[in-house]
Amino acid sequence: METLDFEAKDEAGNYLGMKFYSRYVNEALHRSSNVRWWEMYNIKEMPARLAVAVIPETDPADIARYKNEIVRRLTHERSDIPHSFQTANDLGKLDIIILPSKAYDVVEAEIGRRIREGRSYGQLKPKHIYVVPDDREFRRLMGERYGTEGQAGLRDARAREP
Repeated sequence: METLDFEAKDEAGNYLGMKFYSRYVNEALHRSSNVRWWEMYNIKEMPARLAVAVIPETDPADIARYKNEIVRRLTHERSDIPHSFQTANDLGKLDIIILPSKAYDVVEAEIGRRIREGRSYGQLKPKHIYVVPDDREFRRLMGERYGTEGQAGLRDARAREP
């Protein structure tokens, strides 16, 4: 199920006092022809950590290379994206989680549920940016939302400099 959500509001996040908006992340990631969905989790630790979960259109043959491409797009390619991602990466606090393409079924199911509830166009798609209090809650949420794929994606999630 594909939907165009013209009324969707731009989501905002804040990392170490630097604001970022979902439209910037959309522009950076969707320029790649293999990003279907992304979610960002601001994990409130000391210092905070950013985790970006990416669902590709098709499963990449080389996960490490794909992950490095995502890091590059978030940290180097766009001058409009605030330095939040570069700062998180420099601090070793940027995690990139690559989920299998079939994980998009979870997003589709949520969109379908919202349609059945009669929500407006601006409320069809799930949020992209989440704030969680700690790593335990983040892991619980990923497991609840994406099951074993979410848990498997957490392994080796630390971003690397391309």
